[in-house]
Amino acid sequence: MLLSTIVFLPLVGAFLVLVAGGRGDRPEREGVVRTVALATSLVAFAATLYLWARFNPSSAEFQFQVRHAWLPQFGISYHLGIDGISLFLIVLTGFLTPLALLSSWQSVHKNVKLFSFFMLLLETAMLGVFASLDLFLFYLFWDAMLIPMYFLIGIWGYDRRIYAAIKFILFTMSGSVLMLIGFCLLATSGYLYMELYAVFRPAQAGAQLQRLRTWLESHQDQVIIVICLLLGFWLVGNSIYLLLSYT
Repeated sequence: MLLSTIVFLPLVGAFLVLVAGGRGDRPEREGVVRTVALATSLVAFAATLYLWARFNPSSAEFQFQVRHAWLPQFGISYHLGIDGISLFLIVLTGFLTPLALLSSWQSVHKNVKLFSFFMLLLETAMLGVFASLDLFLFYLFWDAMLIPMYFLIGIWGYDRRIYAAIKFILFTMSGSVLMLIGFCLLATSGYLYMELYAVFRPAQAGAQLQRLRTWLESHQDQVIIVICLLLGFWLVGNSIYLLLSYT
């Protein structure tokens, strides 16, 4: 229950931001929106620290597991759990989000409500990726990360932000499709494709690292520093996590 609360707390905060901001873009409510978003992210960060305090480093098993049948006919379940690697990345996500929101107070002045909404939505998706133990659930959270990042780049970037956002979504979705194919092969053919999968996952993660280098070199001047920070963590953190956890 604790892990599910941590994962979905930012999502609840995202909808609270929409309520606090009212209808349309209302600059007079920016202060309330920023406060709600920051408070939500700080509570989520405090929850990750509590999770860390309760974590047993001497155990090799996945901890704080939550498992509920979802689509049993396909072997799909809502299954969360963490080990030492995912715990570190969850705490780091919880730390970076309020830091990024604080930084945005000086750099984001257009449609603050939507910006805060997408930031908290991105946090939930990232936390879900690091906590998922079911491959299908992992894939859903993975793709969910692309949506808010696309809008963050495309709306709050600089002059060539649309080009940068489209390039980002094309690169990441191409890797996402390959990932889905690999998961489907595993689900339908079992151990026959385990060796193929063991080769595919490092290649996918390596492609993410290469994407980080080429994308940031070409377009880092098109996004504000807050988005650049999260983009770098998203690509590097997820690539390292995939290499260490799924190979």
